[in-house]
Amino acid sequence: MELEKLISEKETEEEEEEEEMKSLYQCEIITQRVLKTYFEEIKEVPQGIEALISDLAAEELQNDIVLLDDEAVAVIVAKRVCERLRSWRDVESNTIDMMVEHDFRTESLGLWRSKNEAEVAETVLDIEFEIFEDLVEELSEDIGGDR
Repeated sequence: MELEKLISEKETEEEEEEEEMKSLYQCEIITQRVLKTYFEEIKEVPQGIEALISDLAAEELQNDIVLLDDEAVAVIVAKRVCERLRSWRDVESNTIDMMVEHDFRTESLGLWRSKNEAEVAETVLDIEFEIFEDLVEELSEDIGGDR
């Protein structure tokens, strides 16, 4: 019984590793395709762009539930990544910073808040109480120091 369980766990781990390697390979193929098509006129690709494209490809692959062959998925995802890059082309840099900041805030706080609403409320009350306590202490020092 234990042996079967161990064998099953090992097979599951191997399958997960295989899927991860396949995903990384697909991301690399998509990244190279986007670099060739989107940056064909540019002699030198700006620093960090390859990582950005790889991250975008991974995100698109994660969102892509359709089970097509690797080549069809690569073409579709590469087109989506190129469209996202084109949409960013005309945007000012501070706008991009705000969008990224908003995404991080939404991802990190949004999910956390929805799962831990009671903890958020309790933490807010604790912080408000600490601030109030500090203000009262400062005020009492100011009043006591004038005498």
